[in-house]
Amino acid sequence: MVRFTTITQILQHSWEDVTAAFWQKYPNPFSKHVLSCDVVHRHCDADTQTLRGQRLMTKTNRKPKWMEKWIDNSNVFVLEDAVVDLRKKTMTTFTRNVTLTTYMCVEERTTYRPSEEDPSCTVVTTEARVVSNLFIAPMVERFGAERFKYNNKKATEGLLHVLNLLAGKAEPQPAT
Repeated sequence: MVRFTTITQILQHSWEDVTAAFWQKYPNPFSKHVLSCDVVHRHCDADTQTLRGQRLMTKTNRKPKWMEKWIDNSNVFVLEDAVVDLRKKTMTTFTRNVTLTTYMCVEERTTYRPSEEDPSCTVVTTEARVVSNLFIAPMVERFGAERFKYNNKKATEGLLHVLNLLAGKAEPQPAT
């Protein structure tokens, strides 16, 4: 069985500001589960006016008690590919865990684009796919989908924090 989750949000910030803040969102006080974020590759194509980037993140999350007998380490490596298209004014990210996939795979696709109703706002649509092949797959997938929703909320709060920092409306805070 596979769990799908879709979350759509409207941010009261321009697409240009949101995409600029996206690349600066770690560390922030709302994403303490993100231990590191490293750029693996970045390429600008002047002909197509696109930026392609790949980042590797180390994340940690508290696992539920029932998972402790199978998993000792709660750190996971996550690979994020992003494409910013200046002509179409879209940014699309594809994120997936590259460790602990024996237990659960989480794939996330997020699209950022200006709102058609109000171009000063940005529509963010995130689709997640959670799959497990374990004999307790429904329980693992339910856990993964709920954790995804929780982390998505924290990621949005972190992005908004960075947007406010860039606009001079917030004070930097340590991400301890």
